Amino acid sequence: ENALVVLRRNGSAQAAAVFHFADAQATLPLSLPGGPWEKVLDSSDARWGGPGGGAPELPDTATDIALPMHPKSFILLVNREKGTR
Repeated sequence: ENALVVLRRNGSAQAAAVFHFADAQATLPLSLPGGPWEKVLDSSDARWGGPGGGAPELPDTATDIALPMHPKSFILLVNREKGTR
């Protein structure tokens, strides 16, 4: 799928960066550790000059998720322990 997922941890805080390098839109399967994940940045959002992000703000990670990605874009998700925001 021409994608790269980088998962980083610092104590209980976690971040996942998903990079999509292909020239066509794709839906990428993604498996993340449990907990409440939140999208904090989508390079496809209109505020960054993109066509508008399609990924959910709060992906349901109880099961593997299907993350819609625009061509040549990235998404940053964070999972913080309750109260560390």
